[in-house]
Amino acid sequence: MKRDPQPAVSIVIPTRDRCADLRQTLESVIQQEYAENRCEIIVVDDGSNDDTPAVVERLVPAAGASGKTLRRLSSGGRGTNAAVNLGIAASAAEVIVTMGDDTGTPPGWLQRLIGGLIRSQADAVSGPLRIPTPGPLLGKHRQEIAACVTEVTAPCYWEYGQMIPVAGNMAVWRRVFERGLFDETLVPPVEEVDWTLRAGVRADFVENAWVWHVKGPETFARNWVMRKAWKQGRVTGNWVRQYLRWPFSKRLVLAARALRTSFRALLHAAYSRCWGGVVVALGELSRALALVGLLRRDVRAPQPAGRESPRALAEAMQQRASR
Repeated sequence: MKRDPQPAVSIVIPTRDRCADLRQTLESVIQQEYAENRCEIIVVDDGSNDDTPAVVERLVPAAGASGKTLRRLSSGGRGTNAAVNLGIAASAAEVIVTMGDDTGTPPGWLQRLIGGLIRSQADAVSGPLRIPTPGPLLGKHRQEIAACVTEVTAPCYWEYGQMIPVAGNMAVWRRVFERGLFDETLVPPVEEVDWTLRAGVRADFVENAWVWHVKGPETFARNWVMRKAWKQGRVTGNWVRQYLRWPFSKRLVLAARALRTSFRALLHAAYSRCWGGVVVALGELSRALALVGLLRRDVRAPQPAGRESPRALAEAMQQRASR
């Protein structure tokens, strides 16, 4: 069956206390060319205390003039995953696009991303996230801290070759989320891997559907990046141990591999006097320690009571689809 080249799209943007970044993101999305009345933008406000509501309200007329609708929901400070899930559940579009509130979109981005989803016949596609700051971000090799600052220039893969789409620039057929939403109890950076494996997502990469990931200079501060690398390694290792429950022998193999990478990164850091190597070494070391249970920390985020679970939201979506 031939697909509509411009299916109905809902663009879900979670945000909290970044109204200046959000305004620039919304302005660039509103300017995207797409079929009239086939695109809605859903801003999910995760408990902002700044001018986020006013920013969204001021841009509603501009969105309407471009043939799009813009609305704001509130997720009550329950976290990014909960905000994204709420936006997905509130939409009825055939395709869901997720992105960050610190994103700049070049002309033609939306059409390229949706076109890539249709051509690929995959469940989901994602595109690159480019940081506009030129040159090395820390140390001598830009790619060494890419994971810490979420710069994505190539497909990301999990242990057995599954491609993991990146939610900061992702398009997904709505039916896929009926198999599972994001786990609202998880903390970064494992949410996308967890969702991909749990929902059985087949993903592809659309190289020309890139966006700008706009970051402030504080994001590249040495101490900040090193702390984040340590935390990401710890969270990933503990997620494998607590959620996937791989046997110790299997985790030991992964830990040994991570330790070798850490050692090589330290040699590189010493030989080249490169702080990027230290960042890699810290991340791999904390992952190895967590994998074997020497660095234990729950990967669950504290959760407020009294809200619908991701499973309940997915079931509600299924019921609406069957009517």
